[in-house]
Amino acid sequence: MISPTDNEKEGEWIGLNPTVQGYWIVKGILIITFIILVSFVPFIFELSLPTFVAVLVILLAISYGLIVLWSVLFYHRYIYSIRDDGVYINRGIWFKSNRTIPYERVQHIAVTRGPLEIIFGIHDINIFTAGTSSMGSSAASRGMFGAEGFIPGLKDPEPLRGDIWERVKFSKSGSGLGDEVSPPTTYRPPVSGTDTAILEELRMIRGLLERVVEKGETE
Repeated sequence: MISPTDNEKEGEWIGLNPTVQGYWIVKGILIITFIILVSFVPFIFELSLPTFVAVLVILLAISYGLIVLWSVLFYHRYIYSIRDDGVYINRGIWFKSNRTIPYERVQHIAVTRGPLEIIFGIHDINIFTAGTSSMGSSAASRGMFGAEGFIPGLKDPEPLRGDIWERVKFSKSGSGLGDEVSPPTTYRPPVSGTDTAILEELRMIRGLLERVVEKGETE
């Protein structure tokens, strides 16, 4: 994991789902195998079979090793934080990227997954801002290039997506950029299904108590 800087200590930093490492490794192996095999087709008739197989095995072994190393290192250097003012994403092995996405700039949040991600049971969250959403909502919904923020490898993306979107609406309503509503004094996270059921039960109990009180007063 990345050693936290002073800025990182201000909020809770979250690492990625470990499953994403396996996804990156398999995806990288499939891509590099295809590239090497296609590149070596012209040499099939120029090299002897033992030489061709030996060179091919060596290249594949080195490539696979680098893919595994990169996947492990990148996984441990990819963290994000959901804070009051925006989404923070820090990543990178040799070239570090520390990105802050203010909620008032967010225009669209897309949950995407490809065929290989379906096999691994993971999803990606793509956060588009005013500038990146200029490509069009249809492109954004497909998770195409241009997302300002990218959080990969989520098993269940909806709670995180809902949390970010509620913060976006709260931020825009308070700044006059969203619907004309009176914002609450503090941010309230989305209510879960269990919380909703509890609230309904409390409302029913309060209704019964009110009816009992009213009946007692009339008598």
